[in-house]
Amino acid sequence: MSKAVEQEDVAETVQDKLQLAEKSGPSAAGQIHKEIITYTAEKHARLPKIVLQSGSFLLKSFRKWLGNDVYTVLERTFLAALDEHDLKTAGKCLTDLKRQFPASLRVHKLSGMLCEAKCDWNNALYAYDTILQKDPANFNAMKRKVCVYKGKGDYATAIKELSSYLNIVSADENAWLELLELSVAVLRYDVAKYACEELILLAPENYMHHLRYAELLYTTDRDYTLSRQYYAQSLELKPHNNMRSLYGLVLCLRNSKDNQPELYTELVQKIMSSYQGTPAHLVPVVESSLTQ
Repeated sequence: MSKAVEQEDVAETVQDKLQLAEKSGPSAAGQIHKEIITYTAEKHARLPKIVLQSGSFLLKSFRKWLGNDVYTVLERTFLAALDEHDLKTAGKCLTDLKRQFPASLRVHKLSGMLCEAKCDWNNALYAYDTILQKDPANFNAMKRKVCVYKGKGDYATAIKELSSYLNIVSADENAWLELLELSVAVLRYDVAKYACEELILLAPENYMHHLRYAELLYTTDRDYTLSRQYYAQSLELKPHNNMRSLYGLVLCLRNSKDNQPELYTELVQKIMSSYQGTPAHLVPVVESSLTQ
């Protein structure tokens, strides 16, 4: 089962639980809302609207009943409130957490995240720097600093901070992806290619890594031969619904000395077959773009 399908199933299950809670009495509803909070966390499902609704219900009517679990509910409600940009609710949750855990670095991180939501970049950085002074190996704080600089539009510093993080945690695939996106945004294609190479080493089965590397080679180096190899690898890993790789191969063949007319014709036929059933006026546009 793909991750997208799994998340759809989780969303459907949570929606069913929510409807059941609305039909139940107060005590049963409280138990169901607690199950929703726990279930979404276990499945790593990002359903902020529902989590915020369940968390607010529990904190309003079942705070004592939750016992020590109230702090877990407070944290998850806080994060859901940030996603929904409900800063008032987020602020209330954070105040309760600070009261109970005034020296907690985890709560300091939440404080920084609230500052980010308010675009209070200086205080957000202060919160994360405070954490790193006490715990230099706090990777969450390192990554949050990258988010702050990205939010400020200071991509150069964001790249620098992210590179420092990756020097320590070189196996973080998501961090390399972020470095790739940031580097492309500021036209640092040398860094972008390096990030792509690391991504291919980390996840060689991911067709998108090969595709992005091929696009960078085609765009920056004009290395049509090497670019074609990575487009082909991407297409081998994902032979269906991979139009970008097909178009990439066509462009590489069109610009290379050895354009291989038979292969070019085969690729064009594959692309055209993908447009069957589309509005008729689009077909001539596609055909003209593929004319060698």
